[in-house]
Amino acid sequence: MSSKINVRMILEAKLQGFSNNTIASTRRVSKHSVNEVVRIGTRLGILPAGTIPDLTDDELYRVFFPDRWTYESTYRLPDYEKIHKELNRAGVTLKRLWGEYCSDCRAAGELHVGYTKFCEDYSAFIGMNGFASHLEHKAGDRIEVDWSGPTMRYTDMESGRSVTVYLFVSDLVCSRLAYVEPCLDMRMDTWIRCHVNMFSYYGGVSRIIVCDNLKTGVTRHPKDGEIILTREYEALAEHYGTGILPADVRAPRQKNSVENSVRNVALKIIASLRDVRFTSFYALKQAVARELEQLNNAPFDKRSGSRRTDFEENERPFLKPLPSSPFECGTWFTGRRCGPNGHIQVDRNWYSVPFNLRTASFDVRMTVSEVQIHSGGKLVKRHLRFIPGTRYKYRTDVNDMPKGHDFSEWTFDRIRCWALQFGPSTAEVIDRILQSRPIPEQTFNSALCILRLDRRYDRSRIERACELALGMTRSPRYSNINAILKSGQDIDSSAKTPGGAESTKFCSRERSFFERLMGGADND
Repeated sequence: MSSKINVRMILEAKLQGFSNNTIASTRRVSKHSVNEVVRIGTRLGILPAGTIPDLTDDELYRVFFPDRWTYESTYRLPDYEKIHKELNRAGVTLKRLWGEYCSDCRAAGELHVGYTKFCEDYSAFIGMNGFASHLEHKAGDRIEVDWSGPTMRYTDMESGRSVTVYLFVSDLVCSRLAYVEPCLDMRMDTWIRCHVNMFSYYGGVSRIIVCDNLKTGVTRHPKDGEIILTREYEALAEHYGTGILPADVRAPRQKNSVENSVRNVALKIIASLRDVRFTSFYALKQAVARELEQLNNAPFDKRSGSRRTDFEENERPFLKPLPSSPFECGTWFTGRRCGPNGHIQVDRNWYSVPFNLRTASFDVRMTVSEVQIHSGGKLVKRHLRFIPGTRYKYRTDVNDMPKGHDFSEWTFDRIRCWALQFGPSTAEVIDRILQSRPIPEQTFNSALCILRLDRRYDRSRIERACELALGMTRSPRYSNINAILKSGQDIDSSAKTPGGAESTKFCSRERSFFERLMGGADND
């Protein structure tokens, strides 16, 4: 609908002696409108030298254009007080409220005002104006990511409780193509998984990722000095070949750019679904995905195209390609040392490391499919991970072993042969351990822990400790043998026998001590 003619302004200018053309050019009114007001004013006797009636602007307009007034008064006017209250709700905008107002008018068979008048009248209602600035961005350069402040909820039908749903939001700065993913928490692995899904949705990787200084991504962001990211976030950036750039803590404009861009995307989706009651996380996730596609395909207000078309035409060609495999979240194990066999133990399995680094300390990152071994901040080895549930297996790269070294896996016979070198009591203890489980491999580590005591004690002492333990419990274990050696009871027992002969007879005090020490061992 066109705006009303300001009749009073034209009359006042004409009474001051200005020509019609001057009024049209200086007051930015069409010549046709000026000529029409002058003609009607002359007919009513107000011009050329009359007096403007003491009426309001609307009343004066109605006197000059009664037909137009009748036509324009047929429009259903919005309830701006209600509109003002609705704008206080998360994600609600004037554009959305105008669309809902138009739908109500069409349903009632009434006319609605245009969007321009709708905004002008609301602006007059609240007496406020807003201003915005424009920035140029390079295609494929940056993605802004953050958690949305406002959240969503669904009702769990089994428990009846209301569950909070958080929104991970990102958008490409140039085309503004958005990605939104609902999540049940904001933990590190969720944050990383959302990034992986985001890159898959965009089909490429930007040069930089801009995030807020959230704890799931940034460990430390000092005013002066190097930014320290969490290890997993840094591994993600390395895998995709992108850079992480947290917003400056003391730079409000940069911080607001990150927060506002993703916040506006989330609020549009939240607002459109504000009256929907969800009964499952799956239903909520599907609804968000539909709204996201509508948002990305909706035409721009002030230029041609949409987020999706702008992305396909102008930004997709500038994104870096995705790596051959997506990033996998992992668990870190720090401070691991290499054993004499050239392997380190992770999750009860053994993985070889380069022989020249056998004295170094290793940090291991374990994903679903891979074991990555780091030393000195560098990745030095990769291994395929054993399937879950596998225990005491070896993953060996022959190139990691020194020349002439013949590596073989631990077996039942190999462990028993080693035990026989200690003596018959040690071999008996090892046999009982190996036979204590239906799957022998599950007992290998327990047996090897006893045999590796020879790094600290003589084998003769270990043999004596095993003999003493066999006299006290049916199933000796490492804790029993190690306790005897630590307390020196194997030495004291030998000293009590004339000529150093071994004896299994103890005084009542010593027997009581061992019974307490090995209590519960028979229940193993």
